Amino acid sequence: MDHFWNCLSKDVGRISETIRHTLEVTEYINAALAFIGNEEIAAIEEDIRRLPEILNIPAGDLSLKKYHGRFLQNPERFRFMAGERAILKLIASCVQRKGINHYLRYAEKREKEVIVPGSLETSAAEVRRKVIDFYNERCDGTADQIDFCNRITAIRVDVSETDDGSLTARIGCLFCPGDNVITCRPERTGGSWKVSNFLAHIRNVHKGLNAPTSAPRTATGFHQPSTSPPVECGGEGSNLSSASGFQYDSWASSSDVTSSHENTLKRKYSGNSMEEFGFVVKEERFN
Repeated sequence: MDHFWNCLSKDVGRISETIRHTLEVTEYINAALAFIGNEEIAAIEEDIRRLPEILNIPAGDLSLKKYHGRFLQNPERFRFMAGERAILKLIASCVQRKGINHYLRYAEKREKEVIVPGSLETSAAEVRRKVIDFYNERCDGTADQIDFCNRITAIRVDVSETDDGSLTARIGCLFCPGDNVITCRPERTGGSWKVSNFLAHIRNVHKGLNAPTSAPRTATGFHQPSTSPPVECGGEGSNLSSASGFQYDSWASSSDVTSSHENTLKRKYSGNSMEEFGFVVKEERFN
Protein backbone atom coordinates (compact mmCIF):
# COMPACT_ATOMS: atom_id res chain seq x y z
CA MET A 1 0.00 0.00 0.00
CA ASP A 2 3.01 2.31 0.10
CA HIS A 3 2.38 3.58 -3.44
CA PHE A 4 -1.24 4.38 -2.56
CA TRP A 5 -0.19 6.48 0.43
CA ASN A 6 2.61 8.17 -1.48
CA CYS A 7 0.17 9.26 -4.16
CA LEU A 8 -2.35 10.48 -1.58
CA SER A 9 0.39 12.33 0.32
CA LYS A 10 1.07 14.45 -2.76
CA ASP A 11 -2.39 15.99 -2.27
CA VAL A 12 -2.76 16.12 1.52
CA GLY A 13 0.82 16.25 2.79
CA ARG A 14 2.33 13.95 5.41
CA ILE A 15 0.06 11.14 6.60
CA SER A 16 1.03 9.60 9.92
CA GLU A 17 1.67 5.88 10.30
CA THR A 18 -1.19 5.69 12.79
CA ILE A 19 -3.70 6.98 10.23
CA ARG A 20 -2.38 4.67 7.53
CA HIS A 21 -2.57 1.55 9.66
CA THR A 22 -5.91 2.35 11.26
CA LEU A 23 -7.57 2.97 7.89
CA GLU A 24 -6.11 -0.25 6.50
CA VAL A 25 -7.10 -2.45 9.44
CA THR A 26 -10.64 -1.02 9.48
CA GLU A 27 -11.00 -1.78 5.73
CA TYR A 28 -11.35 1.84 4.59
CA ILE A 29 -9.13 1.66 1.48
CA ASN A 30 -12.10 1.86 -0.86
CA ALA A 31 -14.70 4.35 -2.09
CA ALA A 32 -16.03 4.78 1.45
CA LEU A 33 -12.88 6.77 2.20
CA ALA A 34 -14.52 9.73 0.48
CA PHE A 35 -17.30 9.90 3.07
CA ILE A 36 -15.41 9.96 6.35
CA GLY A 37 -16.95 12.46 8.76
CA ASN A 38 -17.28 12.78 12.51
CA GLU A 39 -19.46 9.71 12.85
CA GLU A 40 -17.14 7.56 10.75
CA ILE A 41 -14.12 8.77 12.71
CA ALA A 42 -15.82 7.81 15.97
CA ALA A 43 -16.58 4.34 14.56
CA ILE A 44 -12.94 3.90 13.49
CA GLU A 45 -11.75 4.87 16.98
CA GLU A 46 -14.07 2.31 18.52
CA ASP A 47 -12.76 -0.44 16.23
CA ILE A 48 -9.18 0.42 17.17
CA ARG A 49 -10.01 0.28 20.89
CA ARG A 50 -11.37 -3.23 20.37
CA LEU A 51 -8.43 -4.49 18.28
CA PRO A 52 -6.91 -6.65 21.07
CA GLU A 53 -10.21 -8.49 21.27
CA ILE A 54 -10.75 -8.61 17.50
CA LEU A 55 -7.23 -9.88 16.75
CA ASN A 56 -7.00 -11.97 19.91
CA ILE A 57 -3.81 -10.21 20.98
CA PRO A 58 -3.13 -9.06 24.54
CA ALA A 59 -3.49 -5.34 25.14
CA GLY A 60 -0.12 -3.60 25.21
CA ASP A 61 1.48 -6.06 22.79
CA LEU A 62 4.11 -4.30 20.68
CA SER A 63 2.50 -5.57 17.50
CA LEU A 64 -0.40 -3.18 18.24
CA LYS A 65 1.78 -0.09 18.59
CA LYS A 66 1.31 0.86 14.93
CA TYR A 67 -2.43 1.19 15.63
CA HIS A 68 -2.55 2.44 19.21
CA GLY A 69 0.55 4.63 19.19
CA ARG A 70 0.78 6.61 22.41
CA PHE A 71 -2.22 4.69 23.75
CA LEU A 72 -0.47 1.31 23.56
CA GLN A 73 -0.74 0.67 27.28
CA ASN A 74 -4.29 2.03 27.45
CA PRO A 75 -5.97 1.06 24.17
CA GLU A 76 -9.43 1.62 25.66
CA ARG A 77 -8.63 5.34 25.72
CA PHE A 78 -7.57 5.53 22.08
CA ARG A 79 -8.65 8.57 20.11
CA PHE A 80 -7.34 10.59 17.18
CA MET A 81 -5.62 13.88 17.90
CA ALA A 82 -7.16 17.06 16.48
CA GLY A 83 -4.62 17.23 13.66
CA GLU A 84 -5.25 13.59 12.76
CA ARG A 85 -8.98 14.20 12.60
CA ALA A 86 -8.35 17.15 10.26
CA ILE A 87 -6.15 14.99 8.00
CA LEU A 88 -8.81 12.27 7.86
CA LYS A 89 -11.34 14.82 6.63
CA LEU A 90 -8.87 16.24 4.13
CA ILE A 91 -8.24 12.73 2.81
CA ALA A 92 -11.98 12.26 2.40
CA SER A 93 -12.23 15.56 0.52
CA CYS A 94 -9.44 14.61 -1.93
CA VAL A 95 -10.87 11.15 -2.58
CA GLN A 96 -14.31 12.65 -3.09
CA ARG A 97 -12.92 15.13 -5.60
CA LYS A 98 -10.62 12.82 -7.59
CA GLY A 99 -12.21 9.44 -6.93
CA ILE A 100 -10.63 6.46 -5.21
CA ASN A 101 -9.58 4.95 -8.55
CA HIS A 102 -7.20 7.84 -9.15
CA TYR A 103 -5.11 6.70 -6.19
CA LEU A 104 -5.67 2.96 -6.60
CA ARG A 105 -4.65 3.03 -10.27
CA TYR A 106 -1.44 4.84 -9.39
CA ALA A 107 -0.65 2.22 -6.74
CA GLU A 108 -1.46 -0.65 -9.08
CA LYS A 109 0.66 0.81 -11.86
CA ARG A 110 3.68 1.28 -9.59
CA GLU A 111 3.34 -2.19 -8.10
CA LYS A 112 3.32 -3.75 -11.59
CA GLU A 113 6.43 -1.91 -12.68
CA VAL A 114 9.42 -4.15 -13.26
CA ILE A 115 12.31 -2.58 -11.37
CA VAL A 116 15.82 -3.66 -12.28
CA PRO A 117 16.41 -6.70 -10.04
CA GLY A 118 19.26 -7.22 -7.64
CA SER A 119 21.09 -5.03 -5.18
CA LEU A 120 21.86 -1.36 -5.75
CA GLU A 121 25.42 -2.32 -6.60
CA THR A 122 24.21 -4.77 -9.23
CA SER A 123 21.94 -2.13 -10.73
CA ALA A 124 24.82 0.36 -10.85
CA ALA A 125 26.96 -2.21 -12.69
CA GLU A 126 24.17 -2.77 -15.22
CA VAL A 127 23.84 0.97 -15.91
CA ARG A 128 27.60 1.29 -16.31
CA ARG A 129 27.73 -1.70 -18.68
CA LYS A 130 24.88 -0.32 -20.81
CA VAL A 131 26.72 2.98 -21.34
CA ILE A 132 30.02 1.27 -22.14
CA ASP A 133 28.40 -1.21 -24.53
CA PHE A 134 26.58 1.60 -26.35
CA TYR A 135 29.84 3.28 -27.30
CA ASN A 136 31.87 0.09 -27.91
CA GLU A 137 29.26 -1.19 -30.37
CA ARG A 138 29.46 2.06 -32.35
CA CYS A 139 33.20 2.67 -32.30
CA ASP A 140 34.50 3.11 -35.86
CA GLY A 141 38.06 2.12 -35.02
CA THR A 142 39.58 5.60 -35.28
CA ALA A 143 42.11 6.70 -32.68
CA ASP A 144 39.78 9.34 -31.19
CA GLN A 145 36.90 6.95 -30.73
CA ILE A 146 39.08 4.17 -29.35
CA ASP A 147 40.49 6.64 -26.83
CA PHE A 148 36.96 7.75 -25.87
CA CYS A 149 35.81 4.14 -25.37
CA ASN A 150 38.81 3.45 -23.16
CA ARG A 151 38.15 6.52 -21.04
CA ILE A 152 34.40 5.91 -20.67
CA THR A 153 35.08 2.64 -18.82
CA ALA A 154 36.02 4.73 -15.77
CA ILE A 155 32.55 6.31 -15.32
CA ARG A 156 31.12 6.30 -11.81
CA VAL A 157 27.51 5.20 -11.32
CA ASP A 158 25.57 5.38 -8.05
CA VAL A 159 22.07 3.89 -7.74
CA SER A 160 19.74 4.83 -4.89
CA GLU A 161 16.11 4.32 -3.92
CA THR A 162 13.84 7.38 -3.84
CA ASP A 163 11.07 8.14 -1.36
CA ASP A 164 8.45 6.61 -3.64
CA GLY A 165 10.35 3.31 -3.87
CA SER A 166 11.72 3.75 -7.39
CA LEU A 167 15.38 3.59 -8.36
CA THR A 168 17.51 6.44 -9.67
CA ALA A 169 20.98 6.23 -11.20
CA ARG A 170 23.43 9.13 -10.99
CA ILE A 171 26.16 8.92 -13.64
CA GLY A 172 29.23 11.07 -13.07
CA CYS A 173 30.58 12.79 -16.18
CA LEU A 174 34.33 12.27 -16.59
CA PHE A 175 34.64 15.16 -19.00
CA CYS A 176 32.92 17.92 -17.00
CA PRO A 177 34.84 20.07 -14.52
CA GLY A 178 33.75 19.47 -10.95
CA ASP A 179 31.31 16.79 -9.83
CA ASN A 180 28.66 16.91 -12.53
CA VAL A 181 26.16 14.02 -12.52
CA ILE A 182 23.37 13.05 -14.92
CA THR A 183 20.27 11.33 -13.57
CA CYS A 184 18.76 8.28 -15.27
CA ARG A 185 15.82 6.04 -14.40
CA PRO A 186 14.69 2.53 -15.33
CA GLU A 187 12.05 1.94 -17.96
CA ARG A 188 8.53 1.70 -16.55
CA THR A 189 8.24 -1.74 -18.11
CA GLY A 190 10.82 -4.30 -19.05
CA GLY A 191 13.37 -3.64 -16.30
CA SER A 192 15.88 -1.92 -18.59
CA TRP A 193 17.60 1.34 -17.72
CA LYS A 194 17.17 4.49 -19.80
CA VAL A 195 20.58 6.12 -20.22
CA SER A 196 19.52 8.55 -22.95
CA ASN A 197 20.04 11.55 -20.63
CA PHE A 198 23.72 10.72 -20.28
CA LEU A 199 24.15 9.95 -24.00
CA ALA A 200 22.51 13.26 -24.90
CA HIS A 201 24.79 15.09 -22.44
CA ILE A 202 27.90 13.66 -24.11
CA ARG A 203 26.54 14.36 -27.59
CA ASN A 204 25.50 17.97 -26.91
CA VAL A 205 27.99 19.22 -24.31
CA HIS A 206 31.14 17.37 -25.34
CA LYS A 207 30.95 17.46 -29.13
CA GLY A 208 34.71 17.80 -29.47
CA LEU A 209 35.32 14.34 -28.01
CA ASN A 210 34.21 12.61 -31.22
CA ALA A 211 32.21 10.07 -29.23
CA PRO A 212 30.75 7.17 -31.26
CA THR A 213 27.17 7.99 -32.26
CA SER A 214 26.49 6.11 -35.51
CA ALA A 215 24.58 2.88 -35.95
CA PRO A 216 26.08 -0.24 -34.33
CA ARG A 217 28.56 -2.28 -36.31
CA THR A 218 27.43 -5.35 -38.20
CA ALA A 219 28.69 -8.83 -37.42
CA THR A 220 31.21 -8.59 -40.27
CA GLY A 221 32.62 -5.18 -39.45
CA PHE A 222 31.80 -1.50 -39.68
CA HIS A 223 29.07 -0.08 -41.86
CA GLN A 224 30.58 1.23 -45.06
CA PRO A 225 29.01 3.59 -47.59
CA SER A 226 28.18 2.07 -50.95
CA THR A 227 30.97 2.39 -53.52
CA SER A 228 28.77 1.52 -56.52
CA PRO A 229 28.70 4.37 -59.05
CA PRO A 230 25.33 6.10 -59.39
CA VAL A 231 23.20 4.99 -62.32
CA GLU A 232 22.00 7.56 -64.78
CA CYS A 233 20.02 7.31 -67.98
CA GLY A 234 21.82 8.22 -71.20
CA GLY A 235 20.48 9.21 -74.59
CA GLU A 236 19.22 6.86 -77.22
CA GLY A 237 21.62 5.05 -79.50
CA SER A 238 24.30 4.35 -76.89
CA ASN A 239 25.69 0.82 -76.71
CA LEU A 240 26.40 -1.60 -73.86
CA SER A 241 29.99 -2.78 -73.77
CA SER A 242 30.06 -6.54 -73.51
CA ALA A 243 33.78 -6.57 -72.79
CA SER A 244 34.09 -4.14 -69.96
CA GLY A 245 30.54 -3.54 -68.76
CA PHE A 246 28.85 -0.18 -69.06
CA GLN A 247 30.56 2.58 -70.98
CA TYR A 248 31.24 5.82 -69.08
CA ASP A 249 31.41 9.26 -70.70
CA SER A 250 32.67 12.33 -68.97
CA TRP A 251 30.20 14.96 -67.90
CA ALA A 252 32.72 17.66 -68.78
CA SER A 253 31.46 18.07 -72.31
CA SER A 254 27.79 17.92 -71.38
CA SER A 255 25.63 21.02 -71.71
CA ASP A 256 23.21 19.70 -69.07
CA VAL A 257 23.87 21.79 -65.95
CA THR A 258 20.85 20.58 -64.02
CA SER A 259 22.63 17.52 -62.66
CA SER A 260 26.34 18.15 -63.30
CA HIS A 261 26.97 18.59 -59.57
CA GLU A 262 25.68 15.13 -58.73
CA ASN A 263 28.51 13.08 -60.20
CA THR A 264 31.32 13.36 -62.72
CA LEU A 265 30.53 10.25 -64.73
CA LYS A 266 27.39 9.31 -66.59
CA ARG A 267 26.31 5.79 -67.49
CA LYS A 268 24.74 5.32 -70.90
CA TYR A 269 22.76 2.45 -72.19
CA SER A 270 20.48 1.33 -75.02
CA GLY A 271 18.34 -1.65 -75.79
CA ASN A 272 17.09 -3.58 -72.79
CA SER A 273 15.52 -1.85 -69.79
CA MET A 274 17.87 -0.97 -66.92
CA GLU A 275 15.42 -2.60 -64.51
CA GLU A 276 16.53 -5.94 -65.90
CA PHE A 277 19.96 -5.31 -64.40
CA GLY A 278 18.55 -4.39 -60.98
CA PHE A 279 19.03 -0.62 -61.35
CA VAL A 280 16.59 2.21 -60.80
CA VAL A 281 16.75 4.59 -63.72
CA LYS A 282 16.70 8.32 -63.20
CA GLU A 283 15.49 10.14 -66.29
CA GLU A 284 17.20 13.37 -67.34
CA ARG A 285 16.76 15.74 -70.21
CA PHE A 286 19.65 16.29 -72.64
CA ASN A 287 19.97 19.32 -74.86
